Amino acid sequence: MLQNDELLAGPGPSATGKQRLLHLTKVVAHRPYHVVLTQRRGTITAFVDGDQIVVREAPLLDIAEWEGGQLSFGQAADGSGDWPGSAEGIALYDRALTGHEAGQHYRAYARRLGQRRPLPALTVQAQLMKTRDAPKASAYSNTLVVFDYHIEAIIKGSCSEERVLVAHWGNLNGERQRAPQELRVGHSYRHTLEPFDDHPELSSVQIIMGDADFSLPLFFASGDP
Repeated sequence: MLQNDELLAGPGPSATGKQRLLHLTKVVAHRPYHVVLTQRRGTITAFVDGDQIVVREAPLLDIAEWEGGQLSFGQAADGSGDWPGSAEGIALYDRALTGHEAGQHYRAYARRLGQRRPLPALTVQAQLMKTRDAPKASAYSNTLVVFDYHIEAIIKGSCSEERVLVAHWGNLNGERQRAPQELRVGHSYRHTLEPFDDHPELSSVQIIMGDADFSLPLFFASGDP
């Protein structure tokens, strides 16, 4: 978990019910971190970016009485406690990793990140032409709503169309997002947009749009929460 710019991790509550957390490292915004937590013979070891950070004695986790449930990262299972970040490359092992292996995994992922290129962003000043309502957050916890815009000026990038569609978060983690609700038809806004097709992780999210809009280019508002 992330708390006051400090990266924390741990096995969960102790026998007394208190949360037992390891203080791993201070974090810097917009910087990726590679974290490995492993347990062997009652000892929890943490590695951050391939370097061993902390070792602490802890009781072995008794999984004999575990029941089926939802595995969550970055937030609680009920959608609360969400944090302003992202997680990827998550792996679970049935054995403890060595320090050498933790370093190997970090270097391999660092190479992968280094080969990535930024998405082709488009920054525009655009007039909002049409909005759509998101369904209740209690029914659909994650929903994208598509608004129609008329591009007034291109500040960065290029776009051959004057009219575009922009997907905003309507509901996120079970909460109605305020930002799209505050946008008003007829007003002009500056948005940073990315091609929607470059976000395959959004393909399974419910999206509210009209059938007649499929001929227009669709973007994702990357500045949204």
